[in-house]
Amino acid sequence: MPVKYLKLFLISFVTICLGGCSWFGWAAHKTPSVEFIDIVSVDIIQENVWILGGEMVFVPFTSGANAEAGRMVDHLALVMVKGFADYMSENPGVFKLLTAEEAQYSRFVIEGRIDEFNTGGKFKKLGIGKKETTLKISGEIRDRKTGEIVARINGNKSFQNINEADQAAEDMGFLIAAKVQH
Repeated sequence: MPVKYLKLFLISFVTICLGGCSWFGWAAHKTPSVEFIDIVSVDIIQENVWILGGEMVFVPFTSGANAEAGRMVDHLALVMVKGFADYMSENPGVFKLLTAEEAQYSRFVIEGRIDEFNTGGKFKKLGIGKKETTLKISGEIRDRKTGEIVARINGNKSFQNINEADQAAEDMGFLIAAKVQH
Protein backbone atom coordinates (compact mmCIF):
# COMPACT_ATOMS: atom_id res chain seq x y z
CA MET A 1 0.00 0.00 0.00
CA PRO A 2 2.73 2.57 0.62
CA VAL A 3 3.92 2.19 -3.02
CA LYS A 4 0.41 3.08 -4.22
CA TYR A 5 0.47 6.28 -2.13
CA LEU A 6 3.99 7.10 -3.29
CA LYS A 7 2.90 6.88 -6.97
CA LEU A 8 -0.12 9.06 -6.23
CA PHE A 9 2.12 11.56 -4.43
CA LEU A 10 4.62 11.68 -7.34
CA ILE A 11 1.89 12.15 -9.96
CA SER A 12 0.32 14.94 -7.87
CA PHE A 13 3.69 16.58 -7.27
CA VAL A 14 4.62 16.58 -10.99
CA THR A 15 1.18 17.92 -11.95
CA ILE A 16 1.42 20.74 -9.41
CA CYS A 17 4.98 21.64 -10.49
CA LEU A 18 4.11 21.80 -14.18
CA GLY A 19 0.97 23.77 -13.51
CA GLY A 20 2.86 26.12 -11.20
CA CYS A 21 5.60 26.76 -13.75
CA SER A 22 3.09 27.83 -16.36
CA TRP A 23 1.23 29.91 -13.79
CA PHE A 24 4.40 31.78 -12.85
CA GLY A 25 5.35 32.24 -16.50
CA TRP A 26 8.28 29.83 -16.52
CA ALA A 27 6.84 27.70 -19.28
CA ALA A 28 7.52 28.62 -22.91
CA HIS A 29 5.42 31.57 -24.07
CA LYS A 30 3.52 31.53 -27.31
CA THR A 31 3.88 34.51 -29.63
CA PRO A 32 0.67 36.51 -29.39
CA SER A 33 -1.31 36.72 -32.60
CA VAL A 34 -2.09 40.17 -33.96
CA GLU A 35 -5.78 40.94 -33.88
CA PHE A 36 -6.82 43.42 -36.54
CA ILE A 37 -9.83 45.08 -35.02
CA ASP A 38 -11.01 48.58 -35.79
CA ILE A 39 -8.47 50.44 -33.70
CA VAL A 40 -7.88 52.99 -36.47
CA SER A 41 -10.32 55.03 -38.54
CA VAL A 42 -9.62 57.08 -41.64
CA ASP A 43 -12.50 59.44 -42.38
CA ILE A 44 -12.48 60.82 -45.92
CA ILE A 45 -13.48 64.49 -46.13
CA GLN A 46 -12.82 65.26 -49.82
CA GLU A 47 -13.86 62.17 -51.75
CA ASN A 48 -13.29 63.82 -55.15
CA VAL A 49 -9.58 64.41 -54.35
CA TRP A 50 -9.11 61.13 -52.48
CA ILE A 51 -10.45 58.82 -55.17
CA LEU A 52 -7.66 59.76 -57.60
CA GLY A 53 -4.87 58.67 -55.28
CA GLY A 54 -1.29 59.81 -55.75
CA GLU A 55 2.05 60.01 -54.02
CA MET A 56 2.21 60.62 -50.30
CA VAL A 57 4.74 61.13 -47.58
CA PHE A 58 4.26 60.04 -43.95
CA VAL A 59 5.79 62.49 -41.48
CA PRO A 60 6.46 60.77 -38.11
CA PHE A 61 3.85 61.82 -35.57
CA THR A 62 4.82 64.26 -32.81
CA SER A 63 3.96 64.26 -29.11
CA GLY A 64 0.49 65.46 -28.23
CA ALA A 65 -1.15 66.67 -25.03
CA ASN A 66 -0.94 63.47 -22.96
CA ALA A 67 2.21 61.95 -24.42
CA GLU A 68 5.46 63.02 -22.85
CA ALA A 69 7.92 64.05 -25.53
CA GLY A 70 10.98 61.86 -25.54
CA ARG A 71 12.74 58.85 -26.98
CA MET A 72 9.89 56.40 -26.46
CA VAL A 73 7.24 58.50 -28.23
CA ASP A 74 9.69 59.31 -31.05
CA HIS A 75 10.48 55.60 -31.36
CA LEU A 76 6.77 54.67 -31.52
CA ALA A 77 6.22 57.31 -34.23
CA LEU A 78 8.96 55.73 -36.36
CA VAL A 79 7.59 52.22 -35.77
CA MET A 80 4.20 53.48 -36.97
CA VAL A 81 5.83 54.76 -40.18
CA LYS A 82 7.48 51.35 -40.59
CA GLY A 83 4.11 49.58 -40.30
CA PHE A 84 2.65 51.96 -42.87
CA ALA A 85 5.58 51.47 -45.26
CA ASP A 86 5.48 47.68 -44.89
CA TYR A 87 1.82 47.56 -45.89
CA MET A 88 2.28 49.97 -48.80
CA SER A 89 5.22 47.99 -50.22
CA GLU A 90 3.29 44.71 -50.01
CA ASN A 91 0.01 46.12 -51.38
CA PRO A 92 0.47 48.50 -54.29
CA GLY A 93 -2.59 50.53 -55.22
CA VAL A 94 -3.72 54.07 -56.02
CA PHE A 95 -1.37 55.56 -53.42
CA LYS A 96 2.41 55.38 -53.41
CA LEU A 97 4.60 56.15 -50.40
CA LEU A 98 7.56 58.42 -51.10
CA THR A 99 10.73 58.81 -49.06
CA ALA A 100 11.69 61.99 -47.24
CA GLU A 101 14.03 62.90 -50.10
CA GLU A 102 11.13 62.67 -52.57
CA ALA A 103 8.68 64.59 -50.35
CA GLN A 104 8.64 67.62 -52.66
CA TYR A 105 6.96 65.48 -55.33
CA SER A 106 4.16 64.20 -53.09
CA ARG A 107 0.54 65.11 -53.51
CA PHE A 108 -0.45 64.23 -49.94
CA VAL A 109 1.18 64.56 -46.53
CA ILE A 110 0.23 62.48 -43.49
CA GLU A 111 0.86 64.37 -40.25
CA GLY A 112 -0.37 63.76 -36.76
CA ARG A 113 0.16 63.42 -33.06
CA ILE A 114 0.50 60.70 -30.51
CA ASP A 115 -2.14 62.23 -28.27
CA GLU A 116 -1.75 59.81 -25.41
CA PHE A 117 0.84 57.32 -24.35
CA ASN A 118 0.87 56.20 -20.76
CA THR A 119 2.49 53.24 -19.15
CA GLY A 120 -0.39 52.40 -16.84
CA GLY A 121 0.77 54.31 -13.77
CA LYS A 122 3.59 54.07 -11.27
CA PHE A 123 1.77 51.60 -9.04
CA LYS A 124 0.69 49.17 -11.79
CA LYS A 125 2.98 46.41 -10.50
CA LEU A 126 1.33 46.66 -7.09
CA GLY A 127 -2.11 46.25 -8.63
CA ILE A 128 -3.15 49.82 -7.84
CA GLY A 129 -4.25 52.35 -10.45
CA LYS A 130 -4.71 52.00 -14.19
CA LYS A 131 -3.77 48.53 -15.39
CA GLU A 132 -3.56 49.15 -19.14
CA THR A 133 -1.18 51.06 -21.35
CA THR A 134 -2.87 53.27 -23.94
CA LEU A 135 -1.66 54.54 -27.30
CA LYS A 136 -3.95 57.14 -28.86
CA ILE A 137 -3.29 58.97 -32.14
CA SER A 138 -4.92 61.60 -34.33
CA GLY A 139 -3.83 63.08 -37.61
CA GLU A 140 -4.68 64.44 -41.00
CA ILE A 141 -3.94 63.67 -44.59
CA ARG A 142 -3.48 67.00 -46.34
CA ASP A 143 -3.19 68.09 -49.93
CA ARG A 144 0.43 69.30 -49.96
CA LYS A 145 -0.17 72.20 -52.37
CA THR A 146 -3.35 73.66 -50.88
CA GLY A 147 -2.94 72.55 -47.25
CA GLU A 148 -6.57 71.40 -47.18
CA ILE A 149 -7.46 68.38 -45.06
CA VAL A 150 -8.50 65.47 -47.27
CA ALA A 151 -8.94 62.86 -44.51
CA ARG A 152 -8.75 62.57 -40.72
CA ILE A 153 -7.07 59.74 -38.84
CA ASN A 154 -7.95 58.54 -35.34
CA GLY A 155 -6.69 55.52 -33.46
CA ASN A 156 -6.73 54.09 -29.98
CA LYS A 157 -5.29 50.85 -28.66
CA SER A 158 -4.92 49.59 -25.11
CA PHE A 159 -2.74 46.70 -24.05
CA GLN A 160 -1.59 45.07 -20.83
CA ASN A 161 2.19 45.09 -21.13
CA ILE A 162 4.45 48.03 -22.03
CA ASN A 163 6.49 45.59 -24.15
CA GLU A 164 3.54 45.47 -26.57
CA ALA A 165 3.91 49.19 -27.43
CA ASP A 166 6.02 48.56 -30.55
CA GLN A 167 3.51 46.04 -31.88
CA ALA A 168 0.63 48.43 -31.17
CA ALA A 169 2.35 51.27 -33.05
CA GLU A 170 3.22 49.00 -35.98
CA ASP A 171 -0.38 47.72 -36.09
CA MET A 172 -1.65 51.30 -36.18
CA GLY A 173 0.64 52.22 -39.09
CA PHE A 174 -0.33 49.04 -40.91
CA LEU A 175 -4.05 49.70 -40.40
CA ILE A 176 -3.78 53.34 -41.53
CA ALA A 177 -2.16 52.10 -44.76
CA ALA A 178 -4.79 49.38 -45.19
CA LYS A 179 -7.55 51.97 -44.96
CA VAL A 180 -5.71 54.46 -47.17
CA GLN A 181 -4.82 52.03 -49.97
CA HIS A 182 -8.11 51.44 -51.73
